[in-house]
Amino acid sequence: MLIFIYDKETKRYMYPVSDYPDNYDLPENATTVKPVDSNGVDLYDPTWNESTNSWDSLTGEEWKKKYTVPEVKPEPTQGEQAAAQQMLAVADLQGKVDTLTSTVDKLSKSNNELNATLAQIMLQNATNAGTKMRYSYDIVKRFYDLGLFTKENVQLFVRVNYFTQEDYYKMFPEDKPAETTASTQPTVSPTV
Repeated sequence: MLIFIYDKETKRYMYPVSDYPDNYDLPENATTVKPVDSNGVDLYDPTWNESTNSWDSLTGEEWKKKYTVPEVKPEPTQGEQAAAQQMLAVADLQGKVDTLTSTVDKLSKSNNELNATLAQIMLQNATNAGTKMRYSYDIVKRFYDLGLFTKENVQLFVRVNYFTQEDYYKMFPEDKPAETTASTQPTVSPTV
């Protein structure tokens, strides 16, 4: 015969006994009622209820609260701490390498652009070797916009005839003198 043993004091289910002799009386802390619900599903922490001759059970949520042990956060070893610091340092260095690589790429591109501009100037100088040399508006304006030339530099180019007055006024229209529109006809006063 199959019987189920429970604690005498707490009435909490302990274990089954599958080969209990049929002709023996049941111990006072045993029953033949299986500790399952009406669907045959095992109960949560069953306890024997002598007044109803049935098993009482915790709910799943009650059982979790009662028996779930809070997770203990492990303390890192010195080796783990050192490894973590090293991983952070390597990542930081990689970030700096990436930034430097990007900066070098930008500087290289900028240098290539300046070299191309310089080549244009050299080609223009070679083209103008037989005539009075003039700098092109586009190049002077670009160098001015880049902060390589000042307004005073551009004025110097005009003075030495390397840049036209017209191009100067195109760059600095505020410096262009106002044109006079005085009429050449005599002023006539009205008669009364």
